[in-house]
Amino acid sequence: MPPPPDKWIVLVEESSGGYRGRRIDNSTLEHVYPSRDMARQAAFDIAQDHQPRHPSIVRQRTVIRRSPDEYTVLVEGLLETHHYEVSVGELVS
Repeated sequence: MPPPPDKWIVLVEESSGGYRGRRIDNSTLEHVYPSRDMARQAAFDIAQDHQPRHPSIVRQRTVIRRSPDEYTVLVEGLLETHHYEVSVGELVS
């Protein structure tokens, strides 16, 4: 029996500010990629373009590649700096 086809996703986890912790942006879970390389390209694009909930107005964005599968993005708003994480994961079930 052949192995199941690869299924890769991109997760975006945003800081919610203060005591509220973090949240996962479920809209990115709607896209499944057939290869890790395609998911990695999508993660790079999302790190560059994602519009987080906070701050509402982005003044500056700094993208840091932590590994080929992970980015941390610092987003400076008018009053505060927030961040979000973008990562590639294999969908196993």
